[in-house]
Parts: sequence; C-alpha cells; structure tokens
Amino acid sequence: MLKKVTAVLVLLCVALMGTLSPVSVFMRTWPVLLFLLIMTAVSAVLDQHGVFDGVAAWLVRRTDGRPALAFGFLCFVVTTILSLDTTIVLLTPVALTLAKRGRVSALPYLFITVWVANTGSLLLPVSNLTNLLAQQEAGLTAIEFMAVMALPQLFVLVVVALVFVLFFRKQVVPVSAFTAPPVRFTPYALAIGAFTVAILLGVAPWIASFALLAILLAIRPVPFVRSLPWTMALFALALFILMDGISMDVLAPLIELPPFTQQVAFAAAGAGLANLTNNLPAYLALETMAPTVPLLIGVNAGPLITPWASLANLLWMTLAAAKGVRIPLRLFIASGLVLVPLVIVAGCFSANEEIISMSLSPDCGSVPTVRSPTD
Repeated sequence: MLKKVTAVLVLLCVALMGTLSPVSVFMRTWPVLLFLLIMTAVSAVLDQHGVFDGVAAWLVRRTDGRPALAFGFLCFVVTTILSLDTTIVLLTPVALTLAKRGRVSALPYLFITVWVANTGSLLLPVSNLTNLLAQQEAGLTAIEFMAVMALPQLFVLVVVALVFVLFFRKQVVPVSAFTAPPVRFTPYALAIGAFTVAILLGVAPWIASFALLAILLAIRPVPFVRSLPWTMALFALALFILMDGISMDVLAPLIELPPFTQQVAFAAAGAGLANLTNNLPAYLALETMAPTVPLLIGVNAGPLITPWASLANLLWMTLAAAKGVRIPLRLFIASGLVLVPLVIVAGCFSANEEIISMSLSPDCGSVPTVRSPTD
C-alpha cells in the first residue's frame, strides 16, 4: 500500500515540477531523512542483538508481572532519545512479544507504544522529524529546545495516562513471567548515553546517529541494509515537496484571536491537517504563520485519529499486522477523538505565554524571533 501511494506522490511531484521547488526542499530535509534511515538501522541492529527481547523479559520480572507503567516510561525514554519512529520499530515487537509470551491482550501495550511515541515526541529535537525542522528554523540548541518544550510535554503525558486508564484499565492484567537469552546491557547503555550527550551538546543528529550505529556494529556486526525504510523516506520527501507548494493563508485570521485561543486554534489546525494528510507536510504547510510551540503540539501529539497521520502510525500498524494482530480501526479513531483535543488544550495551557509564540518572522529569513501572542 505504501509503495503505491509513494509512486502516486512521486508522479505528482514530476507532473508539477514547474510549480514546486524540489531541490530547495531536499536541501533542507535531507539531514532529517538521513537521520530516519540511520535510526531505523540502529533499531534493526539492537533487535538482532536481542536487546529488546531481554528488555521485555526484564520488565515483566522487575515489575512482578505488571509492566504497563514501566513499559510506557521506556517508550517515552526511547522516543525522547532515539525518535518516535525508532520507538515504533523497536518497541512494537517488544509489546507483541510481551503480550504473546505473557499470555495477555496485546492492545493495551500496542496503544501505549503508539500513543507515547507520538505524544511523547515533544521534548528533544531528535524526538520527532518535525522538531528537527523547527530547531533548524528557530536556531535553538537542544538544551534551549528542551527548556521550551518540557512543561507542555509533562502535561500532555499526564493526559495520555488518564485517557489510557479510561480506555484500557480492564485489559491491563498481570503478565506471566518468561525468559529471554541473556544480554549484557552495559555496552548498549553506554553507547546510547554517549549518543544522548552528543545530541545535547549540539552534534548534528545524523552524525551522532551514524556514530551510534558504528559503535553497535563494532559490538557485533549484523546485516541491516534490508531493514532500511527507503520507500518511507521517499514517501516523506514527496510529501515535503508537494506541501511546500500549498498556501495556508486561509488560517491567517487565527493570528487575531486572544492569546490562549490562538494557541489552541493553531495546534488544532496542525492536528487537523496532520490527520487529513500527514504530520510532516502539515508542519511545512503551517510553519510560516503558526507559532512554533502550539504547532508542534498539534502535529506531534495530534496525529492519533487516522492511521496515515504520522509515519509512526503506519509503521505501527504494519508491524502489528505482520505478527497477525489486527488493530481495531474504530477503537483507534474513537480513542484518538477523545485524546487529541485533551492533549492540545493541556499542552497549550501549560506553555509559558512568552515562549509559546516562538516563531520565525516571515520577514526575517533565518533569524529566529520570539513573538508575544499579543503582538
């Protein structure tokens, strides 16, 4: 399915070549796409090293058969450090293994994975491809970006936990313990720790991720090229190019709204466009007019109503289907319709009024500015 959609998008790009700017879009987005490819390779290597089977068994053992909270925290940590797509690639199989070998329903753990991967991707630039684009435009360091997004991230996760209890509390039951081949976690923890420090110090994410991949392959070489999502990267690039040529001036009146209403409106617009198309092109379409923080809340935490709203959702459903687990579409949509408005309001409410309007002035080129909502 993804291959067919990608082929159509590429043909559209070719047909509209005269009205689009593919070279400029590629020059801006290639570091983001390369990071996606390398982190997927990292995921494949860690999986073949048995790290995540070992983590699943360890979680069940250390939590006395009640790993839901710990698994959610693990999803957040992996999302924050390695990106939401990496969380999906790495931890969806862990969720499925945990459920199958622990003899419980996979749905609660699958929804923890996809909900936390999307909503937990606000904190660091590497957590989401949209964050990397925003960081490039705003000229912020990773530490500055984290300072801006920390409180919205906290409030959003609290809402996610409450909605998860609402939908899945009856399905979260004790998990039977199981064993996995022993794994020495120390080298992997050190490698991922070094990667995290490099990111916080300002090393380009694609360079840091390439170094992480090299370290993991030095620990034990394994094949990984076949795991690279070339089609997904081409799909994302085609969406970037197409949406770059679309004007969203119809949303300009939102700028005149009262401050908090304005933030919620722009976040809702980002979430709505993401669920209609995809969160990556939604960000590009809105970035020149929307304040960056509410836009990121919308396009990062909001793509949970339709399966195509984020690449992570598509990966998640594909991985589950490959293991014979069908995601009930009605449940996905219904739970998303409850969750998304709540995380948007919570995220915007929690953000400081001065920094929530962080944006690039359209007249300033690449010079970052911080606008007050009342300007």
